[in-house]
Amino acid sequence: MRSPGFTLVEILIVVSLLAILAAITFIVINPYAMKNRSRDAVVKSYLSRTGLSINGLAVSDSDLLYPSCLQVSYLFDNDSPHCDASYFTLYLADLEGVNFTYRSVGSTACLSTPTYTDVDKSWLWCSNSGDVTAVPVTRDCAHEFPC
Repeated sequence: MRSPGFTLVEILIVVSLLAILAAITFIVINPYAMKNRSRDAVVKSYLSRTGLSINGLAVSDSDLLYPSCLQVSYLFDNDSPHCDASYFTLYLADLEGVNFTYRSVGSTACLSTPTYTDVDKSWLWCSNSGDVTAVPVTRDCAHEFPC
């Protein structure tokens, strides 16, 4: 007569099946990619908001010219007293420092920052369109004036 309980082989089979199911679930969910997509959404939102602020600076100017220099404290009410002509870093909630590159030529301006999901792309805001789009890194504000 057989005693109630499981054999070692039965337990090993069940544990290995659970491990395989857990690995498949982890691959399908891919939390790293989900985290990067959420970071991109936050950065894209900040980029759009910054673009609107830059547009506000140009509209307040009587000649509708974009500033050649951005003082970040005017845009985000933080304590950044410096005025850098092309490059600044913002520390967003739950993200590492996000590097923005800003360039302007007269009545046109661009703002860009790298994406999290694709190392070969950057988010780009152009004053001409007002949209935030993903472009190849070689076409962002740091490398050329794409607008």
